[in-house]
Amino acid sequence: MSMEIPEDADDPFLDDYKEARALLRTSDWRSGLERLEELAHKGSISSILLVADAMRVGWLYRQDLATASLWYQAAIEAGYPRGLFGLGLAQLAKEEFDSARGNLEKAGAQGYWPAFNSLAGIYFWGDGVPVDRKKAEMLWKKASSYGHVPARKNLLDQRLAGSYGAWGKIKGLLGILPYAIRRVHVARTDPYSDAMR
Repeated sequence: MSMEIPEDADDPFLDDYKEARALLRTSDWRSGLERLEELAHKGSISSILLVADAMRVGWLYRQDLATASLWYQAAIEAGYPRGLFGLGLAQLAKEEFDSARGNLEKAGAQGYWPAFNSLAGIYFWGDGVPVDRKKAEMLWKKASSYGHVPARKNLLDQRLAGSYGAWGKIKGLLGILPYAIRRVHVARTDPYSDAMR
């Protein structure tokens, strides 16, 4: 089952956003970034989220978790659960584990299923909580059931590494081809989709 939550569903600046986003993969990427920032200040939710994500990971910007968090807050105030997801990831990067877990749980509860992948990582590695590999597996499965590619990869990696025993390794081996097919399909059809976050 696949569920898509378009970040741009209500964005009145959608065409401008897509044009500016396309520039990011060209030699004129700085113009695209400037245009996205202008659109974000005008209230383009798609632009707000892309600028925040780029600041959080340090893509095209120097990493700036504080400013990224402010942009995510703007998305949250506009009613977008992806803002909670992004804020949770920024808080994870700052090792604010309780806040991160809370925001990721809220995002998942509001239907933003990529949050389940990040929550799984928290429980798998014990970031601010006791290690709970069964809960991590359940969360990865949940995100995978919605078609989330990184969750499938994380679950596959841990099964192949033996984290879930011999039967888990067998499941991992059987999951390689379906994962590869899904990965290629999403990368070709919509690399900016929630299925890749």
